[in-house]
Amino acid sequence: MTFSLVYHQALRCLARRAYGQKELFAKLTDQGHEEEVVSQVIDRCLELGYLDDATLASQRAHYRLTSCRQGPLRIRAELRHKGMDEETIRQALTTSLAEVDLVESAREALQSRFGRAQEDDTEQDRTTRFKQLRRQYDFLARRGFPPDIIQRVLKRDFTD
Repeated sequence: MTFSLVYHQALRCLARRAYGQKELFAKLTDQGHEEEVVSQVIDRCLELGYLDDATLASQRAHYRLTSCRQGPLRIRAELRHKGMDEETIRQALTTSLAEVDLVESAREALQSRFGRAQEDDTEQDRTTRFKQLRRQYDFLARRGFPPDIIQRVLKRDFTD
């Protein structure tokens, strides 16, 4: 495959959405292009500023934290899966977390899934209340919120 052909394929991909370096490399090699040519194309895209892992990671982290109400653990896993290096992920999360209140974000996620919290739990027996708390805890954990944030949101002690 020629450089020009692979380069135009890369531009078509980047016109649709932003890609990380490793993600674009994998996409182009999966399409049957030679790794050496793909590496040259990636280098050229980096030179021209078409690829920037730091900016992409920062944008995705901010979007996931604010719009999707996901926690930092899930975002970190997603960015790792996309092939971002740890330092880039750390910087992106640090910047994005400075702008977001995780406790409030977790509360909003919980409210959107389970509705308004029941303030009066006297009608529920202990087992039912524990099951409800367990479901809420698991939901927030799957969303990527750390255990200390989840416990603050639920404002409950599981041992009582």
